Amino acid sequence: MDAETFFPLREGRVYKYHSHLVQFTASLRFEAKDAGHWVMTFRRENGLRDVWLLLRDATGIRLSLVGGKAAVLIDPPLTLVPKVVTEGIPWNSTGSLKLPGETKPDPNAPAIRLSLESSGEMTEVNCGGHLYQAVRVEMNRTSDVEPKLPKAGKTRLWIAPSVGIVKWEVVEVTSDPSVQTTFENWELAEVKDQ
Repeated sequence: MDAETFFPLREGRVYKYHSHLVQFTASLRFEAKDAGHWVMTFRRENGLRDVWLLLRDATGIRLSLVGGKAAVLIDPPLTLVPKVVTEGIPWNSTGSLKLPGETKPDPNAPAIRLSLESSGEMTEVNCGGHLYQAVRVEMNRTSDVEPKLPKAGKTRLWIAPSVGIVKWEVVEVTSDPSVQTTFENWELAEVKDQ
């Protein structure tokens, strides 16, 4: 399945999410920019938001910027969805974070890297009574200073073909992988085209 069919980017489409961990909702919207650039905004009812800049090109759909209170570039951009998604075929990519406008990183500053990976395996995901077949994509953060951070953040997305992100989870993992804390767990409640 091609990237655009697998992960549809549609301006005007609004994804609504609910969480069992908090008593408010969230929404996801896409805004088309110039020549294959899309802004994806995940906004929580409490005002907090994540903004990702997505690039749609011949290699698939890539993540080139992440932001919330501040924005950082990912160099090179991470492959969120490859050009062709085939069940059971994994994908991964790695990039370093840098500040916008930074042309040459400070050689004395630690490099912070993001890696994004998926096994490509379809799993059944239950979101508020709706069952989806979805692929889990996981984004991890590491640093040159502490490659094995005592605590590290992970963002996990479950993407259902032709639907989009049906589940969004943010967890903190300790150096013991069996110990993790889930901070956010969002499940798709509805999709509307406006």
